[in-house]
Amino acid sequence: MNKRLLLWFLLLSSLSICGQNQVKFQVINAFDGEGLGFCRVLTQGKTLITDNYGYFSISFSASDSVKICLSHVNLADTCLTISQNTIIRPIHIIQVKAGTELGSVDVVSVKRMVEVQNNRVQIGEELIQKTPTIFGEKDIFRSLQLMPQVTMGSEFSSDIHVRGADLGHTLVMVDGIPLFNLSHFYGLFAAINPSVVKSADLYPGVAPAKYNGRVGGFLDVSLKEGNMNEFHGELGVGLIMSKIRLEGPLVKGKSSFHFSARRSYVDMLAKPFMNNDDFITSNMADYMFKYQHRLSKKNLLIISSYFNRDVAYSSLASGASSDGKAENIWGNSTASIRWLHTLNASTQITTKLYFSRYDYKIFEDFPQEDFGSNEIYNFITEFDNAFENFGIGVDGQTWKGKHQLTYGFALAQNRLLMPYVFRKAVNENTGEENIFINNKIGNRILSEYTAYMEDKYHISDVLSLSVGVNLMHYPEIRNTQNTFLMPRTTVDYSPNKKLNIFAGWGMSNQALHHIRFSRIQMPADMWVNAGGDLPVSVSKMYNVGTRYNVNTKWQIGIEGYYRPIDNVVVRREGLSMFLSTDEPEESLFRAVAETYGLEFFTSFSFGVFNGMVSYALMNSTRQTDSLNMGLPFPQDFLRQHNLSVYLTARVNKRFNINSGFTYGSGLPYQIAFQKIPVHPSLFNLRSPQSIDYISQKNGYQMPDFHVLSIGFDWSKKRKKITHQFNVDLYNVYFRANPFYIDYTRGFLQDDSYKLQMFSSFLFVPSFSYTLKF
Repeated sequence: MNKRLLLWFLLLSSLSICGQNQVKFQVINAFDGEGLGFCRVLTQGKTLITDNYGYFSISFSASDSVKICLSHVNLADTCLTISQNTIIRPIHIIQVKAGTELGSVDVVSVKRMVEVQNNRVQIGEELIQKTPTIFGEKDIFRSLQLMPQVTMGSEFSSDIHVRGADLGHTLVMVDGIPLFNLSHFYGLFAAINPSVVKSADLYPGVAPAKYNGRVGGFLDVSLKEGNMNEFHGELGVGLIMSKIRLEGPLVKGKSSFHFSARRSYVDMLAKPFMNNDDFITSNMADYMFKYQHRLSKKNLLIISSYFNRDVAYSSLASGASSDGKAENIWGNSTASIRWLHTLNASTQITTKLYFSRYDYKIFEDFPQEDFGSNEIYNFITEFDNAFENFGIGVDGQTWKGKHQLTYGFALAQNRLLMPYVFRKAVNENTGEENIFINNKIGNRILSEYTAYMEDKYHISDVLSLSVGVNLMHYPEIRNTQNTFLMPRTTVDYSPNKKLNIFAGWGMSNQALHHIRFSRIQMPADMWVNAGGDLPVSVSKMYNVGTRYNVNTKWQIGIEGYYRPIDNVVVRREGLSMFLSTDEPEESLFRAVAETYGLEFFTSFSFGVFNGMVSYALMNSTRQTDSLNMGLPFPQDFLRQHNLSVYLTARVNKRFNINSGFTYGSGLPYQIAFQKIPVHPSLFNLRSPQSIDYISQKNGYQMPDFHVLSIGFDWSKKRKKITHQFNVDLYNVYFRANPFYIDYTRGFLQDDSYKLQMFSSFLFVPSFSYTLKF
């Protein structure tokens, strides 16, 4: 590693008991002055994990010296030896430069792209920035899809399906705030600017006790607080989007700010080529602002906000007195305040207050001629849907000897502002109105009371045990179980520095059910709360695996898991977002889910090459008496075989070549292989019709998916300014991957139906330029 690394070890207080001193440290990245969260600390025969802000604590005698090794995906592995005599002032600074030694500090290996541990996957900034993507827009979700624990949905979507779970079974949090729909352009991009991501931690299996509320996985994304030492920024221009990011100190070493913004300009570029009366266009944008202020050595205040918005609008020249128009608007808005307080050398308390809202609106007004009466009608549609979540929580950590305790409680309230649907037809000549739907489903509230505690106990130098429990109570749920005690336990055995064997068992629950209307992530996807005939989902997770470090540059691992889930929901066929019933639960069926699989992963670094290979063999089914004659059927996004290969070559200090290959079995699909004629008199039809006959739900399998993408990165630094150029070539061998399959009717040659496959992206070249200062 050719950059300088600064580790600040802050001695906040000491506690002397029987000759042992409890000492607290904070690991800080020298480049931006931010604490390194989720950094692995190996010391005294045990493994600790720093909190979100880089804090950890150890105890040792004044006469002893202790070796501490730090491991993090964004920095080089670093080992140092420290003693009580070394800590002579509140702030002890050690500077490290790769390949050299300074005192007792020694860099032992290079940084990695991903850190895979027992029940946690941490992807690094390097992997996010170097993964070739569609249209050159770097995407944290696309990088996660390279992991064996994650399955992509369709090629058009950046969905993440964790170990066979549905999209709504994974909780996505940004700075600890849960979000309902985190996508741009109908799921094509994640609505997170990757350049502001500090860390991304995925828990696909037995998650720590602090996480609950979903039966699949948990993705915890932390955004950078801002540089407390120097002012920096970047400007970027891509094929469809531009961005700006600024950060720096307001009071050096005491307070800082961080601001970022992105906006697409497809609408502005396309406008000169469009007819003013007949066009379809869209734009998307997201913004982030954070402010942190160190009140004292023991108190840190962080205020943050996040906002993203998509707008799709169209105009259609109809030839009538008025033209048709439509507008769709959706996005998230969040705000939070966190107070980090160090109680003593071994205990730290974090208090947070947050608010999150997602809303989606549709307005359509299209004229249409009634050929029977030659009258012109304006068909008007209004749709309004929103979800809100706000709460307060307190999280604590205590390090004491061989124990690392985490505990806390939270009070949260989900407000489901259920859809308002209004449709009517207005006669342009007479003004007469015919209302088809005027449906407003009452708003709903689901409160969550949560308390948790977990103890990571280092039994010996080679064995550690983590035992935790999460208690959740839903006061609004009636006539069914509303209190859940969710135990979690994991065991970690490392007989030597190379081999690690682990296993886990845990339970989780989910009281918010996600309704998906299509195979891409639509902004109108709904959430409904459990209650009555729709109980809370409960999952169990069993996993066992091993990791083996062949050497410092090559690791391999294999893991197996089994997860049954009770009370998942599946939707009735043909369910539209324009619900015509007062209770959406009437269109949902209770089902039992079962998922099991085997995962293989290896990462390596040899010479100029760095890469990783992952493979997953998986099966995921759903079963309900109301569908498929009561027989189990495949989950909608099941890919039984999933292979990913990522390789980057550092040609020189300025030039890199990055490549990614993904292969997945074809998705299950539901399609009719027979059409049954229906006599008009049966349904009062004007002419003979036919209906589709589907013999088995998801009984058809699409062709396999595979794509190869290559990216070229070139950078040049002049004084304090860095120029970065990136070229991405997506799908370099023009693979026509299936996106949608349906019947088409041949009107010219014959009147038969033919099965036709539609593809999304054959080949997409892109270019981007970033100026960093």
